[in-house]
Amino acid sequence: MLTRDLPPGRTGGVASWVDDVARALVAHGRDVTVLVERRALQVDPTRSYQTVGVAGRSWQQWQGVWMGAAALPQLDSDTVVLGASWRLVSALARLHRSGMVLAGAHGSDLTRIGADARWFQQVSQRIHLLPVSDFLAERARALGAPHDQIHTMPWPLSLDHAQMRGRQLAMVARLVPGKGLRDALVLAHRLGRPLVVVGDGPARAQEAAFADRHGIDVDWRGALPREEARAVLRRAAAVLLLSEPDSFEGLGLTALEASAVGVPAIGRDVGGVREAVGPGLLLSRDACMDTLDLTSIRAFLGDRDAGRHAQQHVRSHHSPAAFVHQFDAVVAAAARP
Repeated sequence: MLTRDLPPGRTGGVASWVDDVARALVAHGRDVTVLVERRALQVDPTRSYQTVGVAGRSWQQWQGVWMGAAALPQLDSDTVVLGASWRLVSALARLHRSGMVLAGAHGSDLTRIGADARWFQQVSQRIHLLPVSDFLAERARALGAPHDQIHTMPWPLSLDHAQMRGRQLAMVARLVPGKGLRDALVLAHRLGRPLVVVGDGPARAQEAAFADRHGIDVDWRGALPREEARAVLRRAAAVLLLSEPDSFEGLGLTALEASAVGVPAIGRDVGGVREAVGPGLLLSRDACMDTLDLTSIRAFLGDRDAGRHAQQHVRSHHSPAAFVHQFDAVVAAAARP
């Protein structure tokens, strides 16, 4: 596996996906080595897979070259290469003729493609894409990737014991424009519930000042390791995923993470959020938090079965075993002449 991000050195959706996929494959008898940008590599005694740090400069532009140079000498004809994004396997897609090359697709690696769509089309002819949502699969098709080389994959997410949900709402995200932090603050305030925010970024200072001016009850936790963020989710009444309409949210891992611990999600119908929210509460794409009728939200928060339904959804659609089963099917199909 090839990645720039890996916990605990870096957090986020891509880092979590790589770690979850590697652990799932190892647990099902596969031999996994993860090549990761050296600056992101930190010790994690719980890892079940090997890691190799890869050096290089100008990673945004040359990441495929550094990863290709590091990976190629280690590959046998029966090695399957799985990159966290198509850019990381761009060089290997041209050079590793005797092996199989696949790439995950999570969000911005597809939704932000514009002028370089032709380059993506060239690379996508030589790889199999594994998007984490049907929304991203459709985006890949629209960008010109071959339809028979696109395979929507479940997230190999492990369930955890549900706990008694509290009154507070939670938001877990990088605090950048487009993630809906202002909307989360406004909605929590109108509902009369405290909001716990996990994450950091350039939007925090301005929104913290907004919260202070309006007397909004918010607990800023900053960036936390994944397990600590999950602990926050366990105590929440619901998680908020209110990405703005032009943000092209690829899926919404936060909603799945919350569902895995028995906490339902309230999301805006943007990008792949519908798929992540599942049986949770889906708000319209253009919902305005200042004027939204709160009746259905209050009823949802009072539903004692909402958390159980959320966890059942994850159990049915996302699990390590489900991922490995589908991954094996993709590899078998790709190996046919």
